[in-house]
Amino acid sequence: MNKNKFMESYIENLQRITLKNFKDTSDKDRYFALCDTIMELINQEWRNCKNRTRKSRKAYYFSAEFLVGRSLGNNLINLGIYDEVKEILKEIDIDFESIENFEDDAALGNGGLGRLAACFMDSAATQKLDMYGYGVRYREGLFKQKIENGFQVEEGDHWIKDGDGWSIRVESDSKIVKFRDQTVKAVPYDMPMLGFENEQVNTLRLWQAEPFEEFDFSYFNNFQYDKAVEEKTGLKI
Repeated sequence: MNKNKFMESYIENLQRITLKNFKDTSDKDRYFALCDTIMELINQEWRNCKNRTRKSRKAYYFSAEFLVGRSLGNNLINLGIYDEVKEILKEIDIDFESIENFEDDAALGNGGLGRLAACFMDSAATQKLDMYGYGVRYREGLFKQKIENGFQVEEGDHWIKDGDGWSIRVESDSKIVKFRDQTVKAVPYDMPMLGFENEQVNTLRLWQAEPFEEFDFSYFNNFQYDKAVEEKTGLKI
């Protein structure tokens, strides 16, 4: 890896997404700029891998859960540049641990089978086996818990509220799904699954359900505000 080029790309991405002076950027800003910079490296290997394996046999893994964990450190280790990136950030007075801790686990399930599925994807990539994973992109896949007045209380874990630096929305592959009296839009998000220092990048495709029509102006203009958003809320008025 060219360290100077990586640093230039990182600072350029940081300025592009924040429009701030470097000293005014937050850990959140620096984290997402780092995601963008690393994804630029991954995308090249990802495209090369897809072209190289276009005609080869593939395995497909379907799972309701994929607990991939934190992607920042894992991707840096698999690319073989973990220590180099830490040194680069140290040179510009950025503490790697502080921005690494900003990252939340991808809440794509809540059980051991989800972790097993993610391990299968990791192992397949490291063994240079062409494998595609398919699952659901949950907004609230896990829950957070705390104790109040001696009782356990659960809260949703909205892990993508600040964005997701490791997935690519593939709008062109969206599908319209009809069931019962509802119609929803299924949008795929592709996440790279890297092998360990072997230029193998498999794909985990996660489908996100979205309302076919988020806002109905005809209801809104008729002062029926609840019905205007019922496709998005799922509450039929």
